Amino acid sequence: MKRENNMRSIIPIVICAGLALSGCETTGGDGYITHSDHNLTASERAAVTNAMQNYLKVPVTVSSLKASYDLNTSAVIVCGYVAGLVAGKPTPPSVFGGTLSSQSFVPLKVGGKGQDPQRIATVRAFCQAAHISI
Repeated sequence: MKRENNMRSIIPIVICAGLALSGCETTGGDGYITHSDHNLTASERAAVTNAMQNYLKVPVTVSSLKASYDLNTSAVIVCGYVAGLVAGKPTPPSVFGGTLSSQSFVPLKVGGKGQDPQRIATVRAFCQAAHISI
């Protein structure tokens, strides 16, 4: 009986150690794993850049891309910064986020432009919900 109790106390430790070694997985408030880190491939980065360029209708540069894989929806959430070229002049980088699935990126559509504080707060909240700090 004593050996059985010892095994029960070791099992949670072994499970936690296994999760710690499996990568950066994050849990929701209820303790279930909801997201894991995702390394974007070159084609995924290109899809994000092309979608942002089509969305903003100007040449863009994206930077500081971070992504997480949503274990519930199988979507990849991407956040980063985008700068455009308007009238030959670069714009300041603006935070953006969106969803990537099947090599198609859909930017998060929020009100405001560029450095609008409410827009920035909304995008940051979207990214934080996917456990991406930006």
